[in-house]
Amino acid sequence: MQFLSRQMKRHAHVSDRGLRRGSRSNRQIASAAGAMIEQLDCRRLLSVVPLRAAPLMPARTAIAPLFTTAQEKFLSSIYAHPDFDTTAKPDSGGLSSPYGGTTPAEMEGAYGVNNILFGTVAGNGSGQTIAIVDAYDYSTALTDLNAFSSYYGLPSFNNGGGSPTFTKYNENGSTTSLPGNDPAGANNDDWEEEESLDIEWAHSIAPKANIDLVETNSNSYADLFTGDTTAAGLSGVAQVSNSWGGPEFSGETSYDSTFSHTGVTFLYSSGDDGAYGSDQSGVVVATYPASSPGVVAVGGTSLTVGSGNTYGSETAWGNGTLSWYYGGGGGGISAYESQPSYQTGKVNGLSTTQRTEPDISLDANPNTGVPIYDSYDFGPTTPWVDGLFGGTSLACPMASGLIAIANQGRQLGGQSYLTGSTQTLPDLYTLPSTDFHDITSGNNGYAAGTGYDLATGIGSPVANLLVAALAPTPTGNPTWLSSSSVATYNSSSHILTVTGATTITTDPGAAEPIIEASGPLAAVTFNASNPANGNYYHIGGLSLTSGASAVVTSLASARTVPNVRMLVIGVPGATTAPTFNIDSTSKLDLTDNDMAILYGTGTSPLPTVAADIKTAYDNKAWDKPGITSSIAKTMPGVTALGYGEASTLGDTWFDSLLLGGNAVLVKYTLVGDANLDGTVNLSDYNTMIAHFNAAATWTGGSFDYSGSVGLADFNDVLGNFNQTLANVLT
Repeated sequence: MQFLSRQMKRHAHVSDRGLRRGSRSNRQIASAAGAMIEQLDCRRLLSVVPLRAAPLMPARTAIAPLFTTAQEKFLSSIYAHPDFDTTAKPDSGGLSSPYGGTTPAEMEGAYGVNNILFGTVAGNGSGQTIAIVDAYDYSTALTDLNAFSSYYGLPSFNNGGGSPTFTKYNENGSTTSLPGNDPAGANNDDWEEEESLDIEWAHSIAPKANIDLVETNSNSYADLFTGDTTAAGLSGVAQVSNSWGGPEFSGETSYDSTFSHTGVTFLYSSGDDGAYGSDQSGVVVATYPASSPGVVAVGGTSLTVGSGNTYGSETAWGNGTLSWYYGGGGGGISAYESQPSYQTGKVNGLSTTQRTEPDISLDANPNTGVPIYDSYDFGPTTPWVDGLFGGTSLACPMASGLIAIANQGRQLGGQSYLTGSTQTLPDLYTLPSTDFHDITSGNNGYAAGTGYDLATGIGSPVANLLVAALAPTPTGNPTWLSSSSVATYNSSSHILTVTGATTITTDPGAAEPIIEASGPLAAVTFNASNPANGNYYHIGGLSLTSGASAVVTSLASARTVPNVRMLVIGVPGATTAPTFNIDSTSKLDLTDNDMAILYGTGTSPLPTVAADIKTAYDNKAWDKPGITSSIAKTMPGVTALGYGEASTLGDTWFDSLLLGGNAVLVKYTLVGDANLDGTVNLSDYNTMIAHFNAAATWTGGSFDYSGSVGLADFNDVLGNFNQTLANVLT
């Protein structure tokens, strides 16, 4: 009767389409400080329960300890719930097409995301990776994400040709042994719905960014914090989105170090119960981890999109003092976290001693919300939810998309990725007020007002202005270029002009400089102990003239078959080939490394590469200008530089790099290795015999670069037959 009465009151307050979804029940929970009663709403909020009352969860995989035994035990007794909210009726089925709601194009237009440019480069998250941490496996994630993308004209994932990538990891960073589905079952306000919302709407804001979905074994804080630590350590990740949380608790400050990683911004949703932290009958409480001073706390608004996908208006999402019951973006004053220096004098005097939240806000009201595609919960024929999704679970991944775009701009300008606690958060509080929409009406238990408030924080982003401020045009050398280099980098044209000794100290990544080195003093060295993306160096083009040189240094004793440096020139799926020019006086030394020239639908540089290698080879001397190998010089007749078209070789991957289209490959390998697989065997012999006394390149059996296959090539194959590159390297 209590449940029925509560539903009847809710029907009296809002229409069916405005209902907040899910069953409600009272649960007794115990915190570290003692027992209290908390009403859980929509599986959205933290429950602190004694271990004997905890729901059954999959066993946690053994991991390196992140916490003390006591901390681990305590965190294993705390359970988080996702911060989504929906207008769909409880346990409703799905639809064959979207219910309606705000589209990706409307959301981008309203917030100004479509106006972000870095010079002539669109701000879309290219080269960035957003990590999203949620509980349990979403088994149809990639299929659903691509279907959502197809419907709204967004880039699809894992399709090569420069498409973004989508990868699932377990909480310990493995792509295998993923956890099971949410025990709650499908279409039951489960974590899979949360994951659908997260990945689809992070993608909507940053459509070219990669997405890593970290799925934890359970919804305990122990597992979720482990997932956060794993996410921050994944290659290329600079922003971690978390759409979950719950009420603050004594001792929470012990776990704030979880969010301290250089070059990573953590974002957390602030909750969906306004000032009340969870469904607690109107008890005012801040939410955690959103209240941690090391994370960007993302609150909620009600957004109206204007004509032509422009910004219309915005109010704080909330229902006043009944926001704990009818919903509202989280906000409040922390009981445990001291005020960080970046908030001192910046929060309208709402507190002078404690951390306040949120920091920023975006659309979260389910009545102004969005569609999601989720075939796990609603089936393959009716995968669109029958209603709209919102909550700060929508706002948080969208905010992570904006940070990804800012980091894209920073990388293009040769700057380091934003660190949340020391860069992102202080910057947010010092930027001009014009970089935000100041939201002055609405009430989540706290009234919105001019300037900072506890309903919406600083406000919602004017994305093109905010991102430009977070990724300013740099001065001085990029971070990937040694400070002593005699070189000038133009962040607009991406041209690196080199006149003296210059060292590329780490992977330039999305900056992809076009290196123009000229003169005998111009010497470019690619040398880093641990390049950012494996052992790759991404550049946009290479021109060596008038005696200039470049060398990709050897990994020496660390060089193995899988551990090799690679010079990557160009971008997947390009419509024009990158600049690649080594004149008759200049030299590129790959030592014992590899190279890929990605030319998309442009003109193949294979003839140029073949000529440059032939010139440098000089009958095994490897002394002349062109593309050479100083390591092969020490092993005449044993190793050399093999080359060929990726399409001829049937390669879509090269040294663990997804090529994404046409490419010319150059590999340090054995003489006689026609197919560039690091082994000389019967396949190579047959290739050579098939072209004997005929014109051919390396992949046809011409291992002396003469342009035809003869007795010397026959002897090369026999000399290295059944040998492997691994044997030579050891």
